[in-house]
Amino acid sequence: MIADSLARLVRAELDGHPDFCITAARRRLPGRTGGMLVRGRVVVGDSTVRVELADLPARDVSAPLAAWPMLRDSLTYRILLAVWDAKSPLASSLPVRALPRTPLGLARFLEAEQFVAAAQWENAYRAYVMAEATDSTCWLCSWRLSEVERWLNRAHDPVRTQRYLRHIDSFPPAYASLMRAAQLPLPARLDTLQVVTERSSGFFLGWFQLGDELFHRGPLAGHPRAEAIPALETAARRRPDFGPAWEHLAWVYVAEGDSAGAAQALDSLGRTGGALDRYSAALRALLTVGFAWRFLPDDKALAMTRAALADPVAGASADLGAAPRMLGSFDAPRGEVAFGRILAGNPSRDLQRSGLIAQVLGSVALGRPREALELARGLTTISPDLDISLFAGELEAALAGLDPSPDQNATPVAAARLLHWRQNRAAPARLRDRAAWMSAWLDQPGVLPHALDLDSAARTWDPFYRAVERLTSADQHARRGDVDAARRDLLWHEHNDVVSLPTGLPQAAEVDWAFGTLARWRLARFTDGGDDRAVPCNAYRDVVRLWAGGEPLYRARADSARLRLRQLGCRSSA
Repeated sequence: MIADSLARLVRAELDGHPDFCITAARRRLPGRTGGMLVRGRVVVGDSTVRVELADLPARDVSAPLAAWPMLRDSLTYRILLAVWDAKSPLASSLPVRALPRTPLGLARFLEAEQFVAAAQWENAYRAYVMAEATDSTCWLCSWRLSEVERWLNRAHDPVRTQRYLRHIDSFPPAYASLMRAAQLPLPARLDTLQVVTERSSGFFLGWFQLGDELFHRGPLAGHPRAEAIPALETAARRRPDFGPAWEHLAWVYVAEGDSAGAAQALDSLGRTGGALDRYSAALRALLTVGFAWRFLPDDKALAMTRAALADPVAGASADLGAAPRMLGSFDAPRGEVAFGRILAGNPSRDLQRSGLIAQVLGSVALGRPREALELARGLTTISPDLDISLFAGELEAALAGLDPSPDQNATPVAAARLLHWRQNRAAPARLRDRAAWMSAWLDQPGVLPHALDLDSAARTWDPFYRAVERLTSADQHARRGDVDAARRDLLWHEHNDVVSLPTGLPQAAEVDWAFGTLARWRLARFTDGGDDRAVPCNAYRDVVRLWAGGEPLYRARADSARLRLRQLGCRSSA
């Protein structure tokens, strides 16, 4: 009697969840796959009831005889654990002590895990929030939420972070190391993640976290972006059904110019999930457009861009303004300019502003500074606020100081505009301070007048500070003969570390990408003649690709780079 009743109670509990279909064993359907058969027996003693499960983890559960119905929750929980273990790519090193302790909380957590595996970021975020609200003992929910927030470019909740850090002993050592790594400065964070992969090589999430960190922030610590590829490939190889690994691989392959690798990663990503939330659908559309502008002729890339905009989900995204500006992270400034031109014709002022910002910075990367400055003047008309006006003035100063042109008046004109800003008492102090440091630097372009925290200054103060600091530092190292230090400095622009999706004012990441071609021109010249020809060869190829259609000075540099490629015997001249 207890056995029959208990089976009915468990079925009823699981039938209440939309992702479960419960059938009796005698009604097994022919041809159905992916099911789970749960077998066990009930042992009734004088004072207890014990259920022995044959196929699930933590096999035996027991309860007092008088309270045998309470076994329902224990059995339901173990069945859910088994489903999670069988279906979730994230199940490795299952941190049981950090999971929800109720069947309903666990069921909602499982739903969120499946959304993450399919790279459905907004759906995953909502599901984790619901799981955490259902069962506040789910420390793993809190950590996963912080990770999803990072990918959605949302601010972290410090209370949530403290919650899972207070319970870090509930996690296995590998998980705990990942959590601690996020609290460390970037170099130490990368070292810690490397140690995790060495000590727990079977823990695929460690490989993914290492690849993610190298891709997004590694270049800021002097690591080439390509270093992310082996770690991400290992994660994808160990769990091919984990969508985020393919998402990251597609992005880094496009940025690195590997069309075959990018195509394979996009194909694999498409096989990880069906119906997407709006954010994930827009993100996959961006990956497709990024691929097009990196590898296809302009007419085909433009057709694919218009097709993406015609999609009702991607075209109506609240983050549409970020799309052309994010193409800089794919090393596809042609797309920034073309896509930006489309948005600049939109009736929305916000989209017009984003479209013009994309055109300005894409033009800088393509060696068209005069065109960039003209577009910047148009930007101040569309968006006549003080921040945009100073951005245009700082752009003029950065171009004059970082890459002096034949125009002898460029520096004095830029300096005069900055002086106006310094003396403008109607402007906020933060803007006057920005004008003051750039003015001082423009007087002596080889010296930084202020030694500020680089990450903080870039993220919260001046979008030009990091690019100026990295290029200035590289020049200083090169003059001292430390070419390796100069090389590490000049890799900074390969990062993909945005503060939030760039839909508003210009941010440092976009400026970094824009000056990336200048960084490669310097890198090629600094390393030319060294033992490792791969570095100058790759840099010269990118200079040819990006500056061949630029203004006269930049076309001449592209011609010089093409000649040097032949002289160095580089494998394939651009």
